[in-house]
Amino acid sequence: MRDDNIFRLSDDVDVQALTGTRGDTVATTSAGISLDKLVGRQTLRASLNASRARYARFSRLDHNGTNIKGNWSWVLGNRWYGEIAFTRSEALTNFGDFRSSVKNINTSERLSYSANYRFHPDWSLGASAFRGRSDDSSLLREASQYETTGTEAVVQFARSKNSGALRLRRTNGNYPNPEVTVVGLVDNSYRQDELEGSLGWQPTGASSFAARIARTQRSHKQVPLRDFSGVTGHLAWDWLISAKAQFNITMRRETGAQDDILSSYVVTRGVSLGPTWRPTAKTSVQATLEQQVRNYQGDPATALSGIEQREDRLRTASLSASYVPTERLQFSMTLRHEQRESNFAGFPYRANIAFANAQFSF
Repeated sequence: MRDDNIFRLSDDVDVQALTGTRGDTVATTSAGISLDKLVGRQTLRASLNASRARYARFSRLDHNGTNIKGNWSWVLGNRWYGEIAFTRSEALTNFGDFRSSVKNINTSERLSYSANYRFHPDWSLGASAFRGRSDDSSLLREASQYETTGTEAVVQFARSKNSGALRLRRTNGNYPNPEVTVVGLVDNSYRQDELEGSLGWQPTGASSFAARIARTQRSHKQVPLRDFSGVTGHLAWDWLISAKAQFNITMRRETGAQDDILSSYVVTRGVSLGPTWRPTAKTSVQATLEQQVRNYQGDPATALSGIEQREDRLRTASLSASYVPTERLQFSMTLRHEQRESNFAGFPYRANIAFANAQFSF
């Protein structure tokens, strides 16, 4: 990978004094193994991937990463089914949000359980519980360490290629290390309740819709001025224009944990377009255009001081091509451009990235 702005620095930054240069070349080697085994009516899946990244100039960023996944899809009788799943990953934090040139390795884990009862061939009731955590290696990110627990109840419908669900979800987030602000220490712990409806609809063989709409309420133990209440969701349309061409459009509005050390969560509104062309059975070309608007409503400092909230506008454009000469061998290349504007000084940036990848599976 070649990245001409590794640390996502603004154009007006004195690069020579800060980092010496903007760009770098990164070589990443990864190896993985996966398992997909059917034992009776039980399905066991597992995967392990280990990676090694080495930087040509910023060798202090050299790191190793892992990604572990395990899943047991269980079936009991003709009506009961569910899943036990675990994921764990180690990865370098994105410098677009982590405003420091210090290396930070984020470790995240999630364990979930679910059980469903099919009371009709097309309908089922279910419940699930999950637990997760996120930790960072850098002391600068100490206040961003968090743990989450949650429960969910769901009623689902599925027939042929169409499906729907209604979910009621509660998530509790605990931040053990208070955030240091100009007005004192702030506890970022929260509770989030969501009533969510989802729909998957395929009106024709060439067109499909996916929708997820939720009423989301998020409240904090401290600084309730940053609480959130509103509609969130995700809309996607896939259109198979022909045997060689496909088009996708996606719109979303969502809340989520943010990598930026100034804010515990961010509200993101985004839209993306993604045409794909497959000139032959072994080649494909895909373009993606996306725009995101991010409001940093979870920042306790701005809520307490009354100053203007930070808002970023991120535009990305990418072009990818892949070639699969054999079933086991795959080559791909990607060109990507990022540009961010912000109402906070020092946060706008531009970056161009080029990827080249080769993968062999056996």
